[in-house]
Amino acid sequence: MSPQLFEKTCEVFQRACKVVSGQRAALLDEACRGDDELRAEVESLLDWDAQCAEHAPVPTATAGPASPWGPSDAPPPEAPEIPDYELLVHLGSGSAGDVWLGRNRIDDQYYAIKVLGG
Repeated sequence: MSPQLFEKTCEVFQRACKVVSGQRAALLDEACRGDDELRAEVESLLDWDAQCAEHAPVPTATAGPASPWGPSDAPPPEAPEIPDYELLVHLGSGSAGDVWLGRNRIDDQYYAIKVLGG
C-alpha cells in the first residue's frame, strides 16, 4: 500500500467511524469516488472494528476489576478536570492514586488515565 493510499484510508476510516452504520455507504460513495482499492481497505477496517467492538465493549460504571481486599461500599472519587479529556469510569484506586477510563476529546480515543494522589 502506498503512503498516499494509507493516509487516505486512515482519513476515510476515521470519518466513517463517526457516522451511524446506515449512513456509511453514502459517505464511502462520496469519499472513495470509484476508488475500489480505497473502498475495500476502508470496508475491511470497518469490519474488523465492528468485530473488535463485539468482544471488547467500553466498560460501564459498574464494571472494573474487583479489589483483592473485597468489595468496597465507598463511592468513587469525584472525577478531576483534565484539559481535553472526559473521565468516564473510575476503574480503581491504589496507593499512588486513581485510574480512570478517559476519552480524549481531540482524537476521540479512549485511554487509561492515572491521577496521582497529592
